[in-house]
Amino acid sequence: MNTVGSRILARLNELGMSQSELARRVGITQPAVANLIKRGGRSSHLHSIARVLKTTPEYIMGKTDISDGDGVSEHLSSDEMLMLEKLRSLSADDRAMVMQLTKTLANRK
Repeated sequence: MNTVGSRILARLNELGMSQSELARRVGITQPAVANLIKRGGRSSHLHSIARVLKTTPEYIMGKTDISDGDGVSEHLSSDEMLMLEKLRSLSADDRAMVMQLTKTLANRK
């Protein structure tokens, strides 16, 4: 089984939650959850899935072994988590540009 699928299943088991309940809370279908578990890969719903499973997208994708949701993402909105996920996919130079733009926008009055 793929990392994404095995980690989603592990969190479902730890929380005593069904695939159907996860799907309902995220706003997708149960077959979509089953497909993600079976095939893995990326999903535009990953940040929402992680939030419902009380973990992080990084854990689900296998980028960290810390499964609890006590990290930063627990305090972020789904839009903020999506922005962070997109930011992490950028090159170091592009991240630096985004940071400079963010600082500039934050300092505008």
